[in-house]
Amino acid sequence: LGEKTYKDMERAVEKSGCHLPTGVETGEPIFGVVRTGVIDYSKHEKVLRTLIEGMDQRRVCAVGYRNLTAGKTKTFHIKPLKVFAHRESVYVHARLAKTPGKPYKTPKYDPLLALQRFTTAELTDVPFRRPPNYDFEKVMNQGFGVWTQKKFRAVLDLTGWAASFARERQWSPGQKFETKGDVTRLSFWATSEPEVVALVMSFGGCAEVVEPEVVRDAVRKTLQDSLDLYC
Repeated sequence: LGEKTYKDMERAVEKSGCHLPTGVETGEPIFGVVRTGVIDYSKHEKVLRTLIEGMDQRRVCAVGYRNLTAGKTKTFHIKPLKVFAHRESVYVHARLAKTPGKPYKTPKYDPLLALQRFTTAELTDVPFRRPPNYDFEKVMNQGFGVWTQKKFRAVLDLTGWAASFARERQWSPGQKFETKGDVTRLSFWATSEPEVVALVMSFGGCAEVVEPEVVRDAVRKTLQDSLDLYC
């Protein structure tokens, strides 16, 4: 997350080390990090600090953003509410603010923006009020998936290593496991169809979607598209 953030964390760890019992070694690192496939956020430190400042001061931020598939940068205004990590990425949860000179249309879902896709971020003089009932846990941790769509129940039949892997983890509040013979049925709440498809694909032949049918069809299409590449 950048050199300054790293130094702040390093100093905090050093201070904590002073409270260790006598005789405990502090020179050898206990934890390690595997860095393959990660994002280098050091070049995004300025954007991150601007967004954090906007949260602290309750000021609207003017941002430039380029999504994963579009080559053109889109500019708009946001009310930044929370920075959070999900797997190997850092995201910003926000509310859309009115952009001067443009009509405002309430979006169906709040903006959820990947930090590495911001091109610019600037504080404006426009204040905003933090939503009084804003609860990050209720917004983001009530179903599987970081992208919030309509909540639905997903049911998967798992075998082999996938069944053991799934039982080790929390997929959503209210998840259920049922075992019949060699098959473990996992039922959980989800908010993102593409992410459920990606999960199923990661399990390979050890997972089958039972419901909903729209996700089952999406997996079938994804498998066919992949097969077409090798035919």
